Amino acid sequence: MKPFGMVSFSGSTKVGPFYMLIWEGVKRQTIREPRKDGQDHVKVGRPFSLYWKVRRTDKEGEPHRLGLAMCTAYEAVKLIDMWDDEANALADGFIDLNEFRDWFFGGWREAHWLDDLIEAYRSIDRSVYESVAKAFPGAALSEFLTSEYRRIKWKYPLIETTCKDFVNCPRCGRQNDALLFSHWGCCYCGWKG
Repeated sequence: MKPFGMVSFSGSTKVGPFYMLIWEGVKRQTIREPRKDGQDHVKVGRPFSLYWKVRRTDKEGEPHRLGLAMCTAYEAVKLIDMWDDEANALADGFIDLNEFRDWFFGGWREAHWLDDLIEAYRSIDRSVYESVAKAFPGAALSEFLTSEYRRIKWKYPLIETTCKDFVNCPRCGRQNDALLFSHWGCCYCGWKG
């Protein structure tokens, strides 16, 4: 079956860099903003390519292909509906629900109104709440309530992987992919040799 689509990753969580989490099967999904052209990122039941750092500023070397994955789900989701979903956070490679929340809505700890807002959102007619949020389109609250993302899930193990060799970082001692380490240094501590 011909592959459809590709997804690029960069960065890391407290568990480790995304590429390692994908290869180890810890990260089995990703949450993305909808594409600007309105097209789907992937198609359910079709393989798609996973890449590391396709969009980057340094342009050192080629983007690194992580492998090929089979798409098992592609669905519209809202952050507010995933706010208390620990299983979702873990499947996305985060150490816990709080790290997931920090990633997607960094100011949530200072937003003292947020718990009350979520409780109200869950207890009333959502269409009423969304119309209120739409009345203030520039507010972070509106975005939090109404923005739809796309959750892409894939089957583990990957159909194929490019993971071949590993190297330990001389500074922190953690294991990195040898090719990625040669281009960008340690994905954990940032050391470059």
